[in-house]
Amino acid sequence: MPLFLEVKHDGLYSWNSEHTMPHSRRPKKQTKQLVRMIELKHPDTLHLQAAVGWLELGNHLEANEELAKITASLRAHPDVLMVRWLIFAKGEQWEGAFEIARALVEMVPEFPTGWIYQAEALRRMPNQEVKGAWAALLPAADKFPRESAILYNLALLLLSHGKNRRRLGLAGNGVQSGKPGAVQIKGA
Repeated sequence: MPLFLEVKHDGLYSWNSEHTMPHSRRPKKQTKQLVRMIELKHPDTLHLQAAVGWLELGNHLEANEELAKITASLRAHPDVLMVRWLIFAKGEQWEGAFEIARALVEMVPEFPTGWIYQAEALRRMPNQEVKGAWAALLPAADKFPRESAILYNLALLLLSHGKNRRRLGLAGNGVQSGKPGAVQIKGA
């Protein structure tokens, strides 16, 4: 069954007051699963919230200082890594951002944000790995078929390559335009 992508922004990077993950569609079931895995407690939660606050104020260096205050054994917590990725992205340290996102995909593959961050870091690296970003994100479209942010990012990758679909391995009729503002991916 083909997928149709509406090319529009859906607020992927907005913050949610219920939890610190920058993905507004984090399922409640997965939230409980994550909390059972590792629970951040006081004062670590305060440092994480302070880091988010510094990011919202546009100061990624102070945000990084706040994350350094988190208990060393909890610095690999997925919520901490999400904020760390945003710090690296703000500082345009895309190689480091990619490594963080790759760790997120390995640790919590059920969260779409790690997949999106991994593709975004690849796309923004100095060599602009659009093909690598496509290859990293395409499996996530199968894993999360209803996740509009993944479909949106795949559409952006297609649009950024324009007529050069062969570079993404999409030669032939693998990708077609449907209605205006939509892209159809066959087989996804």
